[in-house]
Amino acid sequence: AEYMGEKLEFERQLNIAKDQILAEQKNSRKMVETLQDEIEDANKMIDDFQQSNQELANKIDYLEKELRNKNDEYLKREDELRAEIRELRSEIEDRKIGEHRLSLDAADKEKCLHDLQGIVMEKEKQLNQEMEGKASLARKHVEEVFNINAEYECNVKC
Repeated sequence: AEYMGEKLEFERQLNIAKDQILAEQKNSRKMVETLQDEIEDANKMIDDFQQSNQELANKIDYLEKELRNKNDEYLKREDELRAEIRELRSEIEDRKIGEHRLSLDAADKEKCLHDLQGIVMEKEKQLNQEMEGKASLARKHVEEVFNINAEYECNVKC
């Protein structure tokens, strides 16, 4: 009986071990399938990356050509702009010289105006003095004529 008990226990443990092995096999198969799926996904990603890398390499080639073309255009435009800047600077210098000349002319005219104003003021002063002198003479003359008239009337009446 003890033997039977041990046999049953042994069979029970054997069945447990079989179940565990079957479960592990099933898990292993699932893991293998999962790994195969992951490998397929990884291979697809690798293909996608390779295709994307080729597209990027083509785009880099295109952009490098564009860059060379733009650089050539830039250098040509830079030369044009530098020439235009030289012309504008020359024009600015010419205008500064013209402005300086105008400034000197304006200063000369300002001095002439000041001198003329001085002359006009002096002439006005002289004219005023002459007019005052003539007015004074005219008053004296009128007084003399008045006095002569008065004497004449006095002589005629007397």
